[in-house]
Amino acid sequence: MSTERNTGTAAVATVAPEPTAEIDSSLDPYEAILELAERELQLARDGRIEDLRSLAPQWDALTAGLPERPPASARTPLERAAALHERTSATLRCMREALLCDLRTTARASRAAHGYANQAPRRVHRVDQSA
Repeated sequence: MSTERNTGTAAVATVAPEPTAEIDSSLDPYEAILELAERELQLARDGRIEDLRSLAPQWDALTAGLPERPPASARTPLERAAALHERTSATLRCMREALLCDLRTTARASRAAHGYANQAPRRVHRVDQSA
């Protein structure tokens, strides 16, 4: 699925990965972690929070069999994955702030509407001048 993403300077076409697609098991586990971090960032950018949450079992499966100390060859993919994770966290924080702002605006509008609704209608006394 192709989507357009506005990055503030230009629209960038991206392909949204399927969240349920498994990572290629033939990949080096550290490359697989990097690939999953890339997928995670894309889902966060697309606002697909539930799909993002569905990646947790894949993270668990990927990291379960790793040695306590990674080999030297894992340094680059792990550093890149860590950087992507930071970008994902920043994206989610921005999304959270935007949602909180929207919630505050909605709450303020709701209070104003309730304030108007609770006002007693004014009675207008009319005198029939035709009599």
